[in-house]
Amino acid sequence: MKKHELRTVMKQTLRDLSDRGGRSVAVWQNLERLEEFQQAVLSHGMIAVYVSLHEELEGEVETARFFDRITCPVAVPYCERGELELFHLQALKHPLDELEPQTLGILEPRSELRADPSRRVLPEELALVVTPGLAFDRTGGRLGRGGGYYDRVFARIDSKREKPVPKIALAFDCQILDQVPVEPHDIRLDGIITESEIIRCRTIIPGRLRFP
Repeated sequence: MKKHELRTVMKQTLRDLSDRGGRSVAVWQNLERLEEFQQAVLSHGMIAVYVSLHEELEGEVETARFFDRITCPVAVPYCERGELELFHLQALKHPLDELEPQTLGILEPRSELRADPSRRVLPEELALVVTPGLAFDRTGGRLGRGGGYYDRVFARIDSKREKPVPKIALAFDCQILDQVPVEPHDIRLDGIITESEIIRCRTIIPGRLRFP
């Protein structure tokens, strides 16, 4: 199945999924068990976390309502000139105080706040990146929504670091497939968290296996 066909199928699958709120709680609880998440919290490192789409728009795993459970700095993405940038979100207990609806109702930092240079997050500040997506496989393959925003920001972040930052996706069980179509520029994930499991991804390379 081609990428655009699979996106259509997965969007409908997510729209049809029941109890997304309860499932999101289970996903978040599993994220909190993740070693990389716990290390980031203990070291007071910066975690980049997407702000979930409104439930009516394909219902991603919810994130914003759990921000007040994070006890380390949090960065959220926003789009600027066609690229994703990262904003230091400080109102974790009341994130809507610093966010406002933008294109398609997606919540992004308020324009007057994103203009503050002290809120701009540099790649080397990140300890963990938590990403959304439409479909995933156990080798770390990720199917996004088609803009390539996250692959570009992943590449930009890693280019500024000695070691790649761990990249973890949040997903529902129904989003884990046997295989998703990937291209050479697509960046694979290190792990995927669902409501029922923590998946450690492995990338299959001819002749050997690479475990992150």
